[in-house]
Amino acid sequence: MKMNSRRLVAALLVSLVSVVATAGEAEVRKALVGKIIGAEKAQIQEAPIPGMFEVIAAGQLYYVTADGRFLFQGNAFDLVAGKDLTEPRMNEVRAQQLNSVDDAQAIVFSPKDGKVKSRINVFTDIDCHYCREMHKKMAGYLERGIEVRYLFFPRAGVNSPSAKKAEAVWCADDRQKSMTDAKAFRQVEQRSCANPVAAHYRLGKELGVRATPTIMTDSGQVIPGFRPPEALEQILRQL
Repeated sequence: MKMNSRRLVAALLVSLVSVVATAGEAEVRKALVGKIIGAEKAQIQEAPIPGMFEVIAAGQLYYVTADGRFLFQGNAFDLVAGKDLTEPRMNEVRAQQLNSVDDAQAIVFSPKDGKVKSRINVFTDIDCHYCREMHKKMAGYLERGIEVRYLFFPRAGVNSPSAKKAEAVWCADDRQKSMTDAKAFRQVEQRSCANPVAAHYRLGKELGVRATPTIMTDSGQVIPGFRPPEALEQILRQL
């Protein structure tokens, strides 16, 4: 009888915690709508910090009190465990979203021998100077076994001339050649077709991309800016 009572109490406690968590999540979401970008679609769950909820919205991670009154932005650290609580969580979120993009929905440059040591996802803008500089070094990345997956991020938006160039590249018969031509200031025939430009742009926004090129690994680490092949290879080895 005592064992059954204990089980009943345990079950009630679990139910109570679940109800409190759900109530807290509802309070947090209600408080954030209209206050932060992306609140309506935000991912909300209990944070590893007692009495706080974790909110991921528009590529940003926030910590919010359970009553929805106080919001904190920035990296949180567990001083006892000596670890960053925020960046690893954001890496998980970025990795999950990047891995949801099939190779057929990206422009991929792979080493010719098929020996891929590492892979990077690059949010790129056709008209970005450093994106062009990076593309000039493509042979160097491939020689080092680095596979490059291009995702479009026209910085001026999806209705900009850069977005139109991205669409032309995607709709070309040879996307790799057209990407190389466009980044070398060579004319690419303007075509229209079903394309992922807007989807890539939205994804970049959700992941917090603000500049190009922005490099992300499959495990979600961010490497901002243009990195020559040698430097990028070293960074990827360290990661």
